[in-house]
Amino acid sequence: MPKKTRKKNSGKKRGGRPGHKGHSRFLYNVSECESVLDHHPQTCSCCGETLLGEDAKPYRHQIVEIPPISPIIVEHRLHQLMCLECGTLTRATLPQDVYSSGYLWCQSSSSGNCVERTVPPQSKDGAECNARCIWDKHVFGYSQ
Repeated sequence: MPKKTRKKNSGKKRGGRPGHKGHSRFLYNVSECESVLDHHPQTCSCCGETLLGEDAKPYRHQIVEIPPISPIIVEHRLHQLMCLECGTLTRATLPQDVYSSGYLWCQSSSSGNCVERTVPPQSKDGAECNARCIWDKHVFGYSQ
């Protein structure tokens, strides 16, 4: 394997240029937090003396936790009834907008993200779904 060549030093200091607007993650409003925990140092980091008081503008650090996904399950019951005239058993059919596979299917957008599909995996126009359902991809971590 060939040895990597080092990049030539440009002579500029690392980091953003003066006047460049920095980027950072926004902080949620305190009213949106489920809880706020205050952490106070007990002793001075230099001399070890006990510290007292309150910081008027403490450094804020937020942890955003996304709750687990849980499926919305709707059961469709297809009843079968007998004709009193001829005795034929007839079962109800699924409404047209209900997927017979039992899962919602999706396809990848140009950005690679999964987007909900409004037609079953094999549509009437012959287009096939090119990704597994959102549930499989994002919850189980695999696609077909």
